[in-house]
Amino acid sequence: MIKRQAFCAHDQLSHWEPGWGRICLGAKLLGAVLLITHCAGCPSKEPVAVFTAHETHRECDVPGVTEEFVLEIRNEGTAPLSIVNVKKSCQCAQVEVPEGPLAPGDIAYGRMLVHANKIGINPVWALFRTNEKAGQPHKVEVVVDIRPKIMPLPGRLNEVLGRDEEVNRTLNIAVRDRVEILRISAEEPWLEVLGVETTPEGCAAEIRFSARLLKPGEYTGSVEVESSLETVPLLSIPVRLQVVPDILVHPNALFVSYTGSLQGEGAVESFVRIAYKGQRPGELDVMVYPDEVWSYRVQPMEDHTRVYLILSETSSPGLIKGRLAIKCASLDEEIVIPLTGYRPL
Repeated sequence: MIKRQAFCAHDQLSHWEPGWGRICLGAKLLGAVLLITHCAGCPSKEPVAVFTAHETHRECDVPGVTEEFVLEIRNEGTAPLSIVNVKKSCQCAQVEVPEGPLAPGDIAYGRMLVHANKIGINPVWALFRTNEKAGQPHKVEVVVDIRPKIMPLPGRLNEVLGRDEEVNRTLNIAVRDRVEILRISAEEPWLEVLGVETTPEGCAAEIRFSARLLKPGEYTGSVEVESSLETVPLLSIPVRLQVVPDILVHPNALFVSYTGSLQGEGAVESFVRIAYKGQRPGELDVMVYPDEVWSYRVQPMEDHTRVYLILSETSSPGLIKGRLAIKCASLDEEIVIPLTGYRPL
């Protein structure tokens, strides 16, 4: 009697029997097909990120403070979530996120720090890129709304005066939420607060700039506004005063170019503008050197005088140097302006 034995090992039969071999090989192929079919039906594992800011709008009454916004990061997928890159809309924002991957179903927290200086709406956003297959970044946007309870309204607090001149200006200050203006003062000797009119919406202060007994130059100072606001009890408003001589010389074109033909036709004029501050100066004493190369003519205007410079048509080709001297009774010293001209070779 023959004993039948057959088994499958490494896709071979130790003792080949036609019937048994076909049964083992068929079972092997069937198992492989079932395994492939089962894997093809399995869903792929990947992370799914959700970024949320607990608060997206913040109001404050002081510029320059740092506001903190809490970020919630959830992984609603089936694979670990990693934050690959963070891009911010400006340097005023700082973004902090947890390190390392976030397991499926877990929640982590980060924060956005926004340092806003501009009065009004300050929008800030951050883009988060993750290891998701879709590759689209997640955007989180927050807003810091700076609404000061006390604020100076736009006005002119930068003055340019001639010697011994004075001018009065009005400084308007707006308030809200029943903030009270207690005092407005100035410490500079050239700045004086003449009076203050107060209303529930703010106040208007009359301020005098005085250039009396001041030498020409630039002066800076401030107006101090004291209020009942606890966060900013003292508001400092910068002011500036520039004192100039009675006459200012502004060169409009110190380079005079000869653009005529070689036969000397079509010489071009340029001019120096002399602007007045304070009283109109007396008659100007104008001279040009050398006078055989340069000539001039004076034309008085409503608020300034123009000295037109003319390069002689008979001057030698090339660069031509010279100088313009201006003097009048109201000037302490003579003003000299270097001149440069050019005539093509």
